[in-house]
Amino acid sequence: ANNNDNGSAKTGGLVIRLGNPETLSKDEEIRDSDRALFLCYPDEEEYQQPEGSDGDDDEEDVVPPMSMGAACLEHFTGNTVIHVGELFE
Repeated sequence: ANNNDNGSAKTGGLVIRLGNPETLSKDEEIRDSDRALFLCYPDEEEYQQPEGSDGDDDEEDVVPPMSMGAACLEHFTGNTVIHVGELFE
């Protein structure tokens, strides 16, 4: 694997990016591409978005905690999701 300064690694045709759920909607290279989202055993723990992540500090805009996998789905703009693991009910 070739590691890059931006926290990504490339091996073969696969690019693995380091980030958080918000990266899926804020990073133009990811958001505007035809990439698949690969979730491998996503946690069921609650993930709280960073305060002010939307640039607005209104209490009305506070997002309730959700699993990191669910948060990724909220931010992912693509059409293909690959999920490995058990489905949370």
